[in-house]
Amino acid sequence: MWAPPALVESGAVLLSVSGLSKSFGIDIVLDAVSFRVEPREKVALVGRNGTGKTTLLRILCGELEADRGTVNLVRGAKIGYLRQDAPVSPGRTVIEEAETALARQLDLKRRLTELERRLESGASPDDLDEYALVHEHFLEAEGYSVEHDIRTVLMRVGFTEDEFSKTTESLSGGEKTRLAIARLLLEEPDLLVLDEPTNHLDLQATEWLENWISKYHGAVLLVSHDREFLANTAQRTIELRDHKVESFPGGFEKYLVLKKERDERLASVATKQAEQIA
Repeated sequence: MWAPPALVESGAVLLSVSGLSKSFGIDIVLDAVSFRVEPREKVALVGRNGTGKTTLLRILCGELEADRGTVNLVRGAKIGYLRQDAPVSPGRTVIEEAETALARQLDLKRRLTELERRLESGASPDDLDEYALVHEHFLEAEGYSVEHDIRTVLMRVGFTEDEFSKTTESLSGGEKTRLAIARLLLEEPDLLVLDEPTNHLDLQATEWLENWISKYHGAVLLVSHDREFLANTAQRTIELRDHKVESFPGGFEKYLVLKKERDERLASVATKQAEQIA
């Protein structure tokens, strides 16, 4: 029986996946898949094309139902998902789309500005109380750095200030991907799920993203064909193979070594079995 992603009380595990299965007709994609992701952990999800990596990500993010199994997320935690098609909202400029990630901080800033105008012309006790409360929330949300953060992240993923006013409808596919990445980074979810994030990034932007991920306070689940990117970011690797997953400790380079050793053992066993049959 499949249950949609559920919230559990805080603990050592941020995301827990148990017995996840998914088929499309007679085609089995996932078969009793189980794994965990800890807070702040950076995990690579690898596997050949067509093995079901994107299907698994969509189930984790609540976009697709599994046939059986459970997905549990720590209560209060947020997931941010970058899909390969990286949709952005129409009718906005580049900077307006990025600002949606920090809408609460910007709303607080606008309210502070309104209250400051009132204070200049003579404020009531209620205005003073509201200003103190809003200002406290604004400081807690690190609101004073909001506009700088938005501009910095947009420029880091490859936008120039002249492009901030471009409409989202006029953006190329690559630009939309970069804008979606910027928006997600600004949201700072507890679990960031990235499906091929480097497809439309140049070398400089890719290197910046690598550094950002390594220092990120949340967990990251990565799918990428860029081996160097995975080597510079992943702390553990989960391989999806034959509808199941296997976890490999250590970075991506260690995974390649362990995978080679495993494949050699399996090949040796297959050869011996063939000889015995013959």
